Amino acid sequence: MNNTNSLNNYLIVFNPVANKKRQQIVNTVQQRLQQNNIQFELYPTAAELVINQTYFKQRISQYSDVIVIGGDGTLNCVINCLPDNSQIRLGLVPAGTGNDFARMWYGRDRNLNAILDIVTGISTQQISLGECIFNEANNENQYQIKRRFHNVMGTGFDSKLAKDLRHNKGRFPSLSYLMAAVKKVPFYQEKTSSFIIDDEKQQYENLITAFANGRYFGGGLKVAPKANPLSADLDIVQVARHPLLTKLKLIIALCVGRHMSAKQVQYRTIRSTSLIDTVGLDLQADGEYIGQSPCSISVIENAVKVKR
Repeated sequence: MNNTNSLNNYLIVFNPVANKKRQQIVNTVQQRLQQNNIQFELYPTAAELVINQTYFKQRISQYSDVIVIGGDGTLNCVINCLPDNSQIRLGLVPAGTGNDFARMWYGRDRNLNAILDIVTGISTQQISLGECIFNEANNENQYQIKRRFHNVMGTGFDSKLAKDLRHNKGRFPSLSYLMAAVKKVPFYQEKTSSFIIDDEKQQYENLITAFANGRYFGGGLKVAPKANPLSADLDIVQVARHPLLTKLKLIIALCVGRHMSAKQVQYRTIRSTSLIDTVGLDLQADGEYIGQSPCSISVIENAVKVKR
C-alpha cells in the first residue's frame, strides 16, 4: 500500500518463517483492512531485534495502529521496538505456537472474525509491562540492555528450557515444555542465587524464580494465576531446590496448574524494583533467552495501548 501519513495507517507485523496457517491469517487481515478502506503496510520481522528497532525508530511515526500477527515472540519483539510513551494502538492476532498473552487477553473466545473486529477497531486498554535491565559485553566493552516483557521473565530451569526450545517448540508447545521439563529437570543443577525482592535480601538454590506480568508461559502453563497486566504490579513465583521426587512433582503440578497449593511454592505480588545480584544466571523473557544476570526487574505502568 502507499506510504502515506493518515489518521488510520496500519502496520502489520508478522514472523516471515514459513507457516501456511499464519500466511492465511495475514491474507485475511489484509482483506479485512482493504474492505474497511484502511491503509496498511506489511513488515516481516528480522531475526535480530536491533534491525527491527531501527525500522520502528525510522518509521513508526507514520502509523496509527500496529497489528501483530504471531505469538509471544513476535509480540515481545514489537513491545521492545515501540518508543516510550507510545500512543500507537496495538492489536494482536494470535498465530504463534504458544499464544500465552492472547490466551489471557481474549480468554476462550478467540474466534478469528471476532478478533479482526477488535484489531481493526479503536477500543484499547492500557497495560503495564515488565522491564529487565542488564549489561552485555561486546569486545571488552559493556553496554546496558533493556528488555520489556508482557508475560513472564524468569531465571532457573525455565531459562534453561527457553534456550533448549528456541528452535524446536513443536506443534504442541505446552506438551513440548512438559516433556522437556521432565527430561531436563532431573539433571538441572540449581545455582545459589541472590535476590533483593521488596527490599528483602534472599539467597537460595533456585529451581525457578518467575516475575509475572501475565498469567501464562510455556504454551498454556498458568504459572501466575493472579497476575494482571492492567495493574502496576508483578507477581513472583519462587521455588527453591528440593529432592528429586519432590522437584518432579512440583514441575508436573506447575504444568497442570496445581502448584499454588504446594507448600514449596512461594507466591507474592510486588510493585517495587527487584534485583538479581548473582552473576551469570541465564534469563528468559516471554519464552526467549535474553542474556545473563545481574539485572533489575521493574514495572512500566500503562506502557502500551492494546486493543480489546
